[in-house]
Amino acid sequence: MPTVPIFHAPCHDRTSGKLRRRKKELTAITSCFTLTVYIELRRMLVVPRLICGLFTVLFTASFSQAQTLTEGSLWKNTKNSLLLITKIDTTKNIFGGTFVNYATGFPQCVGVGVPVSGEINGSDVKFVANFAPCSKTITVWKGTISGSTIATTYDLRYVDVNYDIQPDTGSDTFTKQ
Repeated sequence: MPTVPIFHAPCHDRTSGKLRRRKKELTAITSCFTLTVYIELRRMLVVPRLICGLFTVLFTASFSQAQTLTEGSLWKNTKNSLLLITKIDTTKNIFGGTFVNYATGFPQCVGVGVPVSGEINGSDVKFVANFAPCSKTITVWKGTISGSTIATTYDLRYVDVNYDIQPDTGSDTFTKQ
């Protein structure tokens, strides 16, 4: 760390032009002491300012990426189904909306919108849709949000013709529309 003169700083005398020392009582910015201290402090603060600015930029960028789930946003998955976010409660980190199924395999639910509820914690997202009214299924998605993509795994449970509960699991990616 550079040393800052505390009591005296070399300075040119205005009248004679000779180098002499001024006393610490000088307080005007034109005094050598104040000017020297000011210059040294500015030099010392350059690195902390740069570091502070860098952290601000990085924090803002990561925060903005994690917070791309917004009210009114529409997401489409790889099976062409739609997730519409209609409500976000930031105090409880929960959200709600509608899931419209367009996936094959459950034709009785194609085009049917069902309520969805979920939770977001930083970049972690999980939500559930209950398709019981149209196909006796319930699906839970868990994943991470990054920018305009939600990468998830899903766990779907359905009741077969023998009234046995059957699992179906896999991965799914939602893209913001």
